[in-house]
Amino acid sequence: MILSIETATRQQCSVALHDTSGTLKFERIFLQPDQHLEALSQGLEEIFSLPSDLRKIQAVAVSAGPGSYTGLRIGVSMAKALAYSLQCPLIAVNTLFALAQEEFFLESHKNKKLICPMIDARRNEVYTMIVDSQGNEILPMQTHILTKDSFSSLLDSNTMIFIGNGAEKAQRILYAPTAIFKPFVYPLARQVGRRAVQLFHEKKFVDVAYFEPYYLKDFIGKKLQNT
Repeated sequence: MILSIETATRQQCSVALHDTSGTLKFERIFLQPDQHLEALSQGLEEIFSLPSDLRKIQAVAVSAGPGSYTGLRIGVSMAKALAYSLQCPLIAVNTLFALAQEEFFLESHKNKKLICPMIDARRNEVYTMIVDSQGNEILPMQTHILTKDSFSSLLDSNTMIFIGNGAEKAQRILYAPTAIFKPFVYPLARQVGRRAVQLFHEKKFVDVAYFEPYYLKDFIGKKLQNT
């Protein structure tokens, strides 16, 4: 089994189990904003209460960012602790690529549409990348400030699917007949696990001691004001 953890957005988190052939065996989604630590603890307790054949964890996968600083820190810390205690490898999955994968499996998109996963990054900024429907990278992972001209050259010649909670911002700013928006889609552990199965067979692991999430931006804490 490969155990996957996803905590990259504030709105929700999830855990999943896949066998090494890629079959989803267990999934738990928690719609509890900013309650990742408590929710993950509950999800992992459920996993380790499953029948013994579903508890044979061979690798731990984690949504590695970009995304919410606090969410990523919680998810990666828990994944590292599990990998260390279970003495198994750790797999880091690009959250944006995992989110884009949701579109790879839709028959209607087995064509030349481009997929632009987006995660909210405050103000008019989003974390994003662009891939084609076969998963080939067109634009690398980056922080992007949305303007009315964003991705204009690609939109002139391609249909683009903007997916994720950052796509809500894009929908308010971009006006293009070739743009399709799916703003209420969040990363899930099953997407992370789907990608992790591939990386597991390719033996693409990260160092449990030294791995850090893909934050892309420095954390800005909120100052408390006296009232």
